Amino acid sequence: MQDGGQLDISLRGVAHLLRDQSLEVPAFQRNYSWSREQVDEYWFDLKAALTTDQPFYFLGTVVLGRSASGAASVIDGQQRLATTSMLLAAIRDVFRDRGDVRRAETLQSLYLAAPSLLENRTQPKLQLNAVDQAFFEAHILRLRDTPAQDAETRPALADAFARLSARLVDDVEGVGPKWEDRLLRWVELLEKRTQVIAVSVTDDSDAFVIFETLNDRGMELSVSDLIKNYLLGLSREEIALAQELWVSTSRAIEETATSKEITSFIRQWWSSRQGATRERDLYKSLRSNVSARDEAVSVLREMAKSAPAYAALLDPDHYLWAELPAMAPRSVAVLLELGFEQYRPLAIAAMRKFPGTDLGELLASIVNWSVRGLIVGGIGGGSAERYYAEAAVRVSNERARTVEEVFRELDGMVASDREFEATFRERRVLRISYLRYLLRSLDSGEAISTLRHGDSVPIGFFPRTDPNGVWGDFVAEDDRKQLSARIGNYGLFPAHLSAKVPSAPLERLAFFEAHDELRSSLGLTWDQVTPDVVASRQAQMAEAAVTVWPTIQKNTV
Repeated sequence: MQDGGQLDISLRGVAHLLRDQSLEVPAFQRNYSWSREQVDEYWFDLKAALTTDQPFYFLGTVVLGRSASGAASVIDGQQRLATTSMLLAAIRDVFRDRGDVRRAETLQSLYLAAPSLLENRTQPKLQLNAVDQAFFEAHILRLRDTPAQDAETRPALADAFARLSARLVDDVEGVGPKWEDRLLRWVELLEKRTQVIAVSVTDDSDAFVIFETLNDRGMELSVSDLIKNYLLGLSREEIALAQELWVSTSRAIEETATSKEITSFIRQWWSSRQGATRERDLYKSLRSNVSARDEAVSVLREMAKSAPAYAALLDPDHYLWAELPAMAPRSVAVLLELGFEQYRPLAIAAMRKFPGTDLGELLASIVNWSVRGLIVGGIGGGSAERYYAEAAVRVSNERARTVEEVFRELDGMVASDREFEATFRERRVLRISYLRYLLRSLDSGEAISTLRHGDSVPIGFFPRTDPNGVWGDFVAEDDRKQLSARIGNYGLFPAHLSAKVPSAPLERLAFFEAHDELRSSLGLTWDQVTPDVVASRQAQMAEAAVTVWPTIQKNTV
């Protein structure tokens, strides 16, 4: 069926679609990513259709545009097409391994790769994106004598092909001497009975709109997929530029994270411009604010500019930190260690607007604000991110130009010195990573200069359990359990001593007094086996904490 010469919809055998034309996955599309479960579902569905002589099996929809090279551009369906190509390659290999080279070569030329007169080379029937294609050609299409990449470089492709090949070999061995007929039935199933709805359009931007509504393989589009296809669909005459900008954004993120992180980047970038936005509201919010071609291209351009900044927030060794004060990447390292993410909209905005020294001081101050929130409470849920996102909007609009002005925007979130110290005196912390960071920083006197403590670990004096019953004469069980989580209960020790800590109270006291690193740095002592020693130590820690994590951090690194 055709619509004004712009839209063609047909029901095609999936292998017939591969046979009829050259197909090309655009560079901006995601890499091959089917999981083992998805590959197995594909295999068992097809095997059931083969075994029961099912006359028709619907594989889904394939949306095709037109690439600059003249090949059909695969806008949706590349995962299904790539998996089908791998199954056909596995069939080819079984023919070849069992001595039927002619059928193997015929299958190769019909469905996988054929000589091209114009190109003067063997041309793949399906061209994956640039990341996957070299491996695909070498290991699956067998077009290169020397593999371009090891299997470890493209694990999803390698694993899918290995699973399909192994299952096919088992299936064929199960029919004994009828193996040849079994393979031909597999080919016939893929050629005729395994069908897709092929939607072909002459305008790629129309294809993106169709893609948004026709994804039908039981997996919803990710939010980033929806946004990508919405923005590219709006781009119209600027589609080539829009695709280039999306590729630039994706590559910047994937240098330090997986493609799944792209949605997180877009959400936090958008929050830095529009205020806090939940992931479930992101697509709707963007659509309501971006409705024209120029707006779509502008959004894509700004995303491409900010993507390296977001990638740098995931990697303290990122190249962007090379020209900035050392306190900037060290602050990022601490925030990553502690698992804090709510600040990122603010950081994204500041990396666009703040000079280097101010940016370093802001990131270090964010560490301090986060630690104060950790101790006092209030960094969980969405409240902290709302504050950070609102401050980010002010930075983006250049209405907050200094660390002090940002701090004033966060006045309702950041704990005061008095509140911080008072809460620190009584605080219990169970997470060892938090305790390690807090004690290392108290020992060094600096919130972000903790590198020299790489092998130091926190050890509690009053243990959480007493399997030998040796603590009963010194402290009640309920009191001991409460004390075991107090910050003041912990000392900082070289890691190699952690296995040598005595369990008996008096011997443990002597060990702590001799080896606790906080004894020399803060003057904290272990002089009695009573709850008072924990309270006294924690009060001294709380007093020092106000200085270690001030509300505004100046550059001292």
